Amino acid sequence: MKIENIRTTDPFAKALKDSILLLSYRGRSRMELEKRLLQRGYDEGTVRSVIRYLQERQFIDDQRVARGIASFLIEHRRYGNERIRMELKKRGIEKDLVDKVLDELKGDVDWRKQALLALRKRFKKRLSGLKEKKRAYDYLLRRGFDIEVINYAINNFNT
Repeated sequence: MKIENIRTTDPFAKALKDSILLLSYRGRSRMELEKRLLQRGYDEGTVRSVIRYLQERQFIDDQRVARGIASFLIEHRRYGNERIRMELKKRGIEKDLVDKVLDELKGDVDWRKQALLALRKRFKKRLSGLKEKKRAYDYLLRRGFDIEVINYAINNFNT
């Protein structure tokens, strides 16, 4: 029996079915799932009950979601520490959990190397003039790298 074929009038069961379908597409934070269920018209009591049910059974785990998002943003988007912090907060991950995940990553990620890779992907030729270096600086700043890492990447880009 597929979950799509389950028909019921119980709001909890319907919300649970929708939640499981949403979670099957990708991991979602508690806040993201709550927001989606409310948008679909479920009342707050039902949504809280479903969220609690799913958390108890570890279908929703904000720490696991935060780690996955952070890893993706580092490896594929070449984002820096601050941009990752912003993206996680935007997805409703609590500040304490964001700080914990970023602290865990601190030892595993070479931010200087990430910044250099981001620069090399964006700028194919040498950074010769002050204007080009400013563009590179602004680019890395928007991507969330701190000033020390940005200076290192720009100074070592042409070598």
